[in-house]
Amino acid sequence: MRESETPEIVTPTFILGGAPKAGTTSLYHYLDQHPDVCMSARKETGVFMENYDKGLEWLSETYYQHYDGESAVGEGSAGVLRLPECAERIHDALPSVKLIFLLRDPVERLHSHFSFLQGVRSIDESLSFEAFIRSDHHLRDNLIDQGFYHKHLTRFESYFGRDQILILLFKDLGSDTAATVRRVYEFVGVDPTFDPDLDVHNRTREPHFETVYHILNEIWRAIRSHLNVYVINQTSRFRRMLKNLVTETADRESLSPEDQAYLADIYDDSNDKLEEWLDQDLSHWSRSSDLPVSASL
Repeated sequence: MRESETPEIVTPTFILGGAPKAGTTSLYHYLDQHPDVCMSARKETGVFMENYDKGLEWLSETYYQHYDGESAVGEGSAGVLRLPECAERIHDALPSVKLIFLLRDPVERLHSHFSFLQGVRSIDESLSFEAFIRSDHHLRDNLIDQGFYHKHLTRFESYFGRDQILILLFKDLGSDTAATVRRVYEFVGVDPTFDPDLDVHNRTREPHFETVYHILNEIWRAIRSHLNVYVINQTSRFRRMLKNLVTETADRESLSPEDQAYLADIYDDSNDKLEEWLDQDLSHWSRSSDLPVSASL
């Protein structure tokens, strides 16, 4: 390329847009393995959220340096589903983009997200789930709101055609992973017969050695601020090994019938609307009518 030529700006042809703790990290890796897909060098670029002012040129220069002519280009930011401004921002920048959303029983999703945030110490480990969902904790309303899928998805429908939106269920990704991934490959326009490694990613873990974990996190936070994403990715195997040494699989507090009923009552109306909008059976999700009377509010 001559110096006078403007470098090509690589922009997403599809976005993996949420919901958090619904399998988006695993799906990101399944897509990343496909030879005709170029995923952003990291998930959660925030280009339509906290990094919106940086623009698509920044996204291209920072996260698509490895682009090699792949027919499908993907970006994954699970937070775009909830934030009201994201639908319009994405449409203004990429009106023809395809959108993928993974949905999980909102009660189970909230419980999993809470456990994850406790594992990374964003929520005090001494706070019980029962107390959290009934508290005025600054994250409580945010986490609950993420499960009002009907409200969030219909906002995207105001800007995009239904044929541009693929909605998948966490249950299907777990029970029939290969078939679900084939649907995604077809949707983004690549060969659906490709056979990826279907390991599960992003399992919730918690510190085994609290002090060591904290020190290592602080050191890494200081180091990574001086590294680009490609150098960071080269350290991923070592960091994963180190993380496994200082953390363990989270022994999650179980979801009590009382808490399940409390949250199911909050989500029942939204789930009914979503079931009708999707024309899909969601009876396997938590519903207050299905729970014991003794567990009700």
